[in-house]
Amino acid sequence: MDILQSVLEFITKAATIGGSMWALWGGIEFWLAQRDQNGAAKQQAIWQIIGGAMIVAMAGMFARIAL
Repeated sequence: MDILQSVLEFITKAATIGGSMWALWGGIEFWLAQRDQNGAAKQQAIWQIIGGAMIVAMAGMFARIAL
């Protein structure tokens, strides 16, 4: 059971870090699109930020799984 718990913790940490980086990159993309006044790129960046936030939220829910 310890191995399964360790794997679960690793997946949670990896998903949290990955989702945070994805949202951060979306923020950078949004800033660049805002500077260039590129509407299509702004929309894509907003969806990327939302996607990163959803990944982080799901990782938090995944961490609450009791084995």
